[in-house]
Amino acid sequence: MKKKNVSIIQMNKYERVEVSTLLSMGNKFVTNGVDNDFFYTLDDRYFGSPTNHAVIDSYVNYIMGKGLKAVSGISQESLDKILNWNDLKNIILELKKTGNSPIQVVPSQSGKKIAKLYSLPTKRVAIVNQADLSKDPLKYWFCYDWKAKNKFKPYEVESFTNPERDKGQTSIYYLRLNQSEPLFSMPDWISGIQFAEMEEEISNFVLTHIQNNFSSGKIVNIYQGESEDEEDEEEAVRVIKSELGGTKNAGGIIVAINHNETEKTEVENIEITDAYQQFDFVSKYSKEQIFTSHSVTSPSLFGADSNTGFSSDSDQMKTALDMLYRSQINPSRSIVIEAIKNILDNQYENLELEFEDFDSVKQLKTT
Repeated sequence: MKKKNVSIIQMNKYERVEVSTLLSMGNKFVTNGVDNDFFYTLDDRYFGSPTNHAVIDSYVNYIMGKGLKAVSGISQESLDKILNWNDLKNIILELKKTGNSPIQVVPSQSGKKIAKLYSLPTKRVAIVNQADLSKDPLKYWFCYDWKAKNKFKPYEVESFTNPERDKGQTSIYYLRLNQSEPLFSMPDWISGIQFAEMEEEISNFVLTHIQNNFSSGKIVNIYQGESEDEEDEEEAVRVIKSELGGTKNAGGIIVAINHNETEKTEVENIEITDAYQQFDFVSKYSKEQIFTSHSVTSPSLFGADSNTGFSSDSDQMKTALDMLYRSQINPSRSIVIEAIKNILDNQYENLELEFEDFDSVKQLKTT
């Protein structure tokens, strides 16, 4: 007796990326997860979640303001020449997004001065595996893509904080949040990472479901009687899968080859009651938790409606803005300024820098 031929096309299979905060030790370098996988995961949660993306970008804009201003010790022209607007903004973005922000330090031709500072993507930088990892790294490893390191060969770069470094060579200053984690810091929104992924998956599912005309799946029964030619059956299944399948199918397609009607495959649909009401609840819940993980004092400051907490009332907005600057913006600015001063202090005496607020923020603070 021939075996019954039933196959299932899985259209919505999803393998969740495992977040690893464990250090991955290689012979020469240390990465944050295998091949810096954790930093790639943070990138995914940044680009995949609309709310997380918007909050991070808003924080970067608040911190950046109208830019970094030279108060003393250096002219504004010289500061802008060393560190331009885009690189400063990317330094802040990497710090907010990943909790770390490598800075490439390029010396002048003479090696006596610092000519340029560039922002480096955190996911491209690893730490040298040295004998004592509790001490500041002596070197770093750079790779354009650690997941393809056989194609893009990693290479060593001097650490700027290494007192014995060659001052004529490019080096890396590794800026990170002040945390107890060894070597790599975690982003301050780490508790919201699963909610960012949740928001991303909801949007993926709903879009796929719409593209599939809201179908939850299909079953195709073929009645062709007894046949010893399995190749014909396999060809029929292949054609049906090709015509009805595709990666945009939100459900599954079951193809059953039946020898008679009494052997047909019966499938009972499993439906989610009030599915879209549930999606709406989960979406709102995810957004609230993302705001909470970022310590957002008022969603209205980030372009979102606020049904609870602070409203758009001027006094309440001012209070929320003051809290935001005291708890988040000013500390982040201090970390960035301290890093830049550490790099430039030997070159400029009495160096003082500050960020300048937007005019609208200044006005709200003074009302």
